[in-house]
Amino acid sequence: MLFLAGKGDTSIRFYDVTESTPFFKECSKVVCQSQHKGVGLVRKRALDVMGCEVNRVLQLTQEGVVPVSYEVPRKVQRVSLNPSMSKPVSKKRSEDTAVEEKKEPRVPETPNQK
Repeated sequence: MLFLAGKGDTSIRFYDVTESTPFFKECSKVVCQSQHKGVGLVRKRALDVMGCEVNRVLQLTQEGVVPVSYEVPRKVQRVSLNPSMSKPVSKKRSEDTAVEEKKEPRVPETPNQK
């Protein structure tokens, strides 16, 4: 994800960065009524991830701070944002799991206390 905003500008552009051409794909553009003095990203801890929020930009304007939220619907999130996650891949085979279940549980060794 790439966010572009310039001091004195009224818009924030959001681009998706990919490894193939076109390398930058414009996803959205937010146009505000007043010019911004600066912008900053909110920490991932403060985002509403259960509400599908992927990023939040705080825009400093003459009037105050304006939050701009970027959300991705759940059904679109796995396929379009990360195509490699469209098909879940299991790293273990069913035969390996069956063999692991038959093994004796491993008990950690305790040192002899005197």
